[in-house]
Amino acid sequence: MEMVSGRIRRLAAGGARVLPLVLPLVLLAATPAVAGDGLDLNARADLRQQFQDRRGALPESPTSQQRAVGLLRGKLASGPATIQTQIRPEWSHDLGGRHDGVSGRIHLDEGYLRLAANDALFIELGKRQIVQGVGLGFNPTDYWSEGKVIDRTVDDETRRTEREGDVVTGFSYYAEGGSIQGYVAPRLDHPLQSEPTRYSLTLTRAFVDLDADAALTLYGGDRPAVGVNLSVTMTEALVAYTETSFRRGRDRAAVETTSSSSTYAIDTDDERLFVNALGGFQYTFDNGVNLATEYFHNGEGYSEGEIDRIFALRTEPLPRGSGAAALGALQARTRDLLSSRNLRRDYAFVRVNNIKVAGSTTLELTTIRNLDDQGQFFRALANVPLTDRDLLQVYGSLFQGPTRSEYGMNGVEERLLFLYRHHF
Repeated sequence: MEMVSGRIRRLAAGGARVLPLVLPLVLLAATPAVAGDGLDLNARADLRQQFQDRRGALPESPTSQQRAVGLLRGKLASGPATIQTQIRPEWSHDLGGRHDGVSGRIHLDEGYLRLAANDALFIELGKRQIVQGVGLGFNPTDYWSEGKVIDRTVDDETRRTEREGDVVTGFSYYAEGGSIQGYVAPRLDHPLQSEPTRYSLTLTRAFVDLDADAALTLYGGDRPAVGVNLSVTMTEALVAYTETSFRRGRDRAAVETTSSSSTYAIDTDDERLFVNALGGFQYTFDNGVNLATEYFHNGEGYSEGEIDRIFALRTEPLPRGSGAAALGALQARTRDLLSSRNLRRDYAFVRVNNIKVAGSTTLELTTIRNLDDQGQFFRALANVPLTDRDLLQVYGSLFQGPTRSEYGMNGVEERLLFLYRHHF
């Protein structure tokens, strides 16, 4: 009984701590969207309940999670100046995981000033989201997303919206048929932004006669890259697109063998040029159903030989003496290697969207197949509009595959998520 009452007290205390985080959202969102005197406000609030069936004993993965997520966007314009903000209060209660308990935080996703030098040139300063790429399943040119905490359990629009931006100085220049955007994110001696200085320059161009749009991005940082995006409208129903990244340096370490086949090292300094390329198309049928298929080659992914070496290191018997500690440390690091996102090199993505089920309810079916290890991810999403302002989403996800496959090793085997959203 004391244990139960103790848990109730902890939950109540946690709720008291996070109430100041959620209350501003409730008060602000209770005001309808305002458009006047240069001020625009809009807000939404989500309630999310997630259940997970874990694969094996993985205490860091909760079996149940309740979350309340708000999103408040503001835009204040006065003359040539515009201030744009996005604030995201979040409250979470995890059960059955390593971090069992209540937590809360307010994310400042965006907060920047935009000055119009003239009708074509704009200067920007502050924290800003920079989202790039035309792919659905994969975005090899979305360089600014690296290192961000991104919720991949939700739909694409929510996933791209709910992430923190970067503190940048930048500009946008618009000309007939194209544009140029440039951003610099300096390294700050602060947890807000401790990454090395990064920058990007993106040129976009619309080829009207070809019904095509292209973008070229030059990205600088610890791993410089060149990104190319191209989309072509073939017919009224068919769109083809590609997204390609040429990048110096690898996003992961690899296990290497030294002179003796039983002696291992982890190489973290691979400075080769890697090509990550995606190609796909979308076709919309007369009834509105949309079919999207993509193939993604991840040049930075592990080959079969590299996977074999990782597992050989994991199962290498510990020697007696001084070498045991060194080998044990290497074996501990293999877990991080195997948790690398997009673990292997070749993937197929298929999505069927906007399947009308009953009334205004629609269904979305998505699958990703790892072509190297035959693992597979499957997700079904039902969108159920309740009113003009209320939406219910139900997600069901499966991670399947052989024991050594990417999705077969995933800590979660099955996931069920209910999301209720209200727009104010």
